[in-house]
Amino acid sequence: MINSIIVLGTSIILVSINFRLTMIAFLVTGLASLLFIPFNRKLEQLYHLHQSYLGTISGNFTQRILNNKLVKSYLGEKQEANSFSARFDNIYSNFVNMVKTASILNTLISGLLIFLVFSFLLYTSWQVNKGLLSIGEMVTFILYIIQVISPMTSIFTSISEFFESRGTLQRITHVLNADIEVDLSEEANFDILKGEISLHNLSFSYNKDKKILNNINIELPAKKFIAIVGPSGSGKTTLFSLLLKFFNNYDGDILIDNISLKNISAKSMRKQISCVFQESGFFSGSIRDNLLYGKNSDATDVSVQDAIQKSGASEFIFQFSDGLETIIGEEGVQLSEGQKQRLNIARALISSPKILLMDEVTANLDTITENLVIQSLLEIKETVTTIVIAHRLKTIVESDLIIVLEKDGTIKHFGPHQQLLEQSETYKKLYNESLF
Repeated sequence: MINSIIVLGTSIILVSINFRLTMIAFLVTGLASLLFIPFNRKLEQLYHLHQSYLGTISGNFTQRILNNKLVKSYLGEKQEANSFSARFDNIYSNFVNMVKTASILNTLISGLLIFLVFSFLLYTSWQVNKGLLSIGEMVTFILYIIQVISPMTSIFTSISEFFESRGTLQRITHVLNADIEVDLSEEANFDILKGEISLHNLSFSYNKDKKILNNINIELPAKKFIAIVGPSGSGKTTLFSLLLKFFNNYDGDILIDNISLKNISAKSMRKQISCVFQESGFFSGSIRDNLLYGKNSDATDVSVQDAIQKSGASEFIFQFSDGLETIIGEEGVQLSEGQKQRLNIARALISSPKILLMDEVTANLDTITENLVIQSLLEIKETVTTIVIAHRLKTIVESDLIIVLEKDGTIKHFGPHQQLLEQSETYKKLYNESLF
């Protein structure tokens, strides 16, 4: 508003000084402004594209942060790094084009205005010599024209913004180039043959105040259906995190087929272990995109079909008109909780894991589907070591081994269902509560 008043006031003053010169100035400025139209349109397109890139990358980044366990356990780091690197390359390239176009536009504007000022200076000097204009009128007219030189400052503003944004992009590049995770060398790769797990004097704490797992000693036999139960905060999910090598700062040892987990690379372990987490863990895209994530990217159609059949997901997938190509939306918003869980299980089975970890696998399933999934898991236990965390204990009564984690992170009782009902007060209490 203030700028409009200044322009209007200046125009009135210029007209009062010399109407003819003012009209020439307006005409030349109007014609010159036509040169800027293509640049303004180009800038509009570039700014729109920039906002679109930022919106996409922000949404994807949020999804990946929320599902960081899924990304790590499915070895999706390289896939995500390549994906985000390409997106940041697009942003950087588009930003450079924005700066170039804006700089050219500002330079043209400033250059033309300077040219106009000098042109009017020469023209008015000629008029003064001819006696058509007084020196006072010439000086006043030129001084008012000079006010339009202010756009020159925009050049310096653009340059400073460019270097500011370039610094931001360098910070982002630094983050992208940082080591995703310190891992052992390729020599530490290990093929799981049996899937036997041994915990020796295992203790772990997130801080020094309280041990989450406290001096655990137990053997988890290979190719059996094993359930872990216990009250909230007893360390059930933490144990899964240790097996997936999310944390390595534990006391004691974890052996996989008699080989210390500390001597096995995280990449090698996660390639052979699949995990279904409590969180849904879905990205925007199709059902197929989510199933073939990370280490599953090279899976065959036969593996996919077999996995969705075993998980019970085929029942609803092929009711969609697009089948596996159905877009499920961010966080799988188009699916029910039960459908999400069955797809989670299918994704875990596609890679034919040697060890299968399932955290509250049936929490969001109806009774019929829950029984079908548990039955499917029991049927494949001869080929994979299956470890299930459960709160609904009626689903794991047929387990080969049930481990009871106490509130203090210790294991005092383990065995089959009936034995634990007789020997463990903790298990008996949890079982009775789960019946209601």
